[in-house]
Amino acid sequence: MKLKRKLAAAALVAGAGIAAVSLGRPASKNEPVPASGRPSTVRRATVRNGIALVGELQAASSVGVASRIPGTDIRLLWIVGDGSLVRKGDLLARVDASGLKQALEENRVALARARVSLEAVQSAARSEETQAIQRVDAAKSKAESERLKRDKVYFGEGPLEIGRLEKEWREATGEAQRWAGYVRDLEALLERKIDVARELESARRKRDEIAEKEALSRQRLGSYKDYVFPGLTKEAELSVTRAELDRDAEVKSAGYAVAKAQAEAKRAEYDVKSLEEKTKRLEETIVLGEIVAPADGLVVLRESRVGGLVRKVQAGDQVFEGMPLLDLPDTHAIVVSVRVREIDLPRIREKQAALVRVEAAPSREYKGSLGHLGVLALPEPGETEKYFSATVSIEEKVEGLRPGMTAQVLLVTEERRDVLAVSRDFLRRADNGEWKALRQRLFGLREVSVETGLEGIDLVEVRSGLGPGDQVLPWP
Repeated sequence: MKLKRKLAAAALVAGAGIAAVSLGRPASKNEPVPASGRPSTVRRATVRNGIALVGELQAASSVGVASRIPGTDIRLLWIVGDGSLVRKGDLLARVDASGLKQALEENRVALARARVSLEAVQSAARSEETQAIQRVDAAKSKAESERLKRDKVYFGEGPLEIGRLEKEWREATGEAQRWAGYVRDLEALLERKIDVARELESARRKRDEIAEKEALSRQRLGSYKDYVFPGLTKEAELSVTRAELDRDAEVKSAGYAVAKAQAEAKRAEYDVKSLEEKTKRLEETIVLGEIVAPADGLVVLRESRVGGLVRKVQAGDQVFEGMPLLDLPDTHAIVVSVRVREIDLPRIREKQAALVRVEAAPSREYKGSLGHLGVLALPEPGETEKYFSATVSIEEKVEGLRPGMTAQVLLVTEERRDVLAVSRDFLRRADNGEWKALRQRLFGLREVSVETGLEGIDLVEVRSGLGPGDQVLPWP
């Protein structure tokens, strides 16, 4: 118990001594007077040096959203608020499509009428095709019938008639020859004084009658061969020719009629198809009146000139097809847009590591790397120094960060890991070039020389003069 009280008293005395120093106890000539401020602890850390840049956060990718309804007299009925976080498929804006809806209804009525007309025309075309086939078949049948009639004359009735007439003539000639011989025999008997006068007279009359009949038969045969048969064959040929011409004319006429009917059906089909496509376009366009998010992102409304003023797009504005309404930057992938001085180019390398601090979240440090580096160094307006445009990708989750925020970037050119380090603000370079620090001791302060290594942006590597856990105070 006595030991504990002694330790407590010693701690109290030590605390009082420190308080006396910090509260203004008169210092000796060799004892430094610190500035007001909290002390810093020497600890192991990573010291980094590099190129310090200031830039602005931007989305790595962004999707533009525009009005897609055709026309110029279209009004914006509603639009999502600027800065809203949306998911893919969320409603972004609604455009007035009342005129398109009326046009759609009119088009649907016209489409119904066109379909009825198409059915009628197609039915008429089918009927015309059937009738045309029947007419052509009838004409072909008639031509075939006329050919058969001609062949009947050539090879049937004509030769048969000639044969009959020839037979008739031959029979008449034979009978005439017999009666002529009979008459000659009777005349011979009469010359021998045989009384056959009555039989001779009768035989002569019969001979003359048969001779006349033979002459008539021969005349009929000649007339048929020379006049009747050629006339019949010619008439049959003419009938075949006329029938074939009628057949060809009917085929051509039927072809024209069918082609005309089919053309009318095609035209009606085209009208229906055209109205169907127009209806489909109107339906799709009306759907476009409700604009949905094509991807996740942060809503950034576009500015437009309205009445001589440039302002954000808002409900009631007149829009047209292709007019940009808003952008959807992807807030899950953020880059920092920076400018790199051309004199720093030799210290730049591809995929160079970077550290990013955002002013809106000063306690958080993000790891990143150099992405795009511009090809040309260009001066800024009013400046003579030239800069390369560049982007630094943030490789960690960036929840809460938004495009447009200011960021500080360190492109790391050199680093020391797990070394003793102290904040640069707690060191001061003496006239002889040495680094000095105010180390806090149990009963006061002591100015010590510090051997440094890598001098970083905010930390300095400590090689000697200070140890782990040492407390240092800021210089006055």
